[in-house]
Amino acid sequence: MNWLPVNDDPIFDFLRRSRMIIWANQQPTDMRDARKMYVMCKKESKSGGHSGAFFSATK
Repeated sequence: MNWLPVNDDPIFDFLRRSRMIIWANQQPTDMRDARKMYVMCKKESKSGGHSGAFFSATK
């Protein structure tokens, strides 16, 4: 069974915006993996990452 993103989930909106669909070969098997990735990126953005604007917009 293929893992497909739910389009209206903010996680996937985030992934699309930050172009992290580099997951062609290593797609997460469930939402926990996706959320782990999301949290990691959120932490990085606090230290001046490129996706900082996205997070300040969603707070």
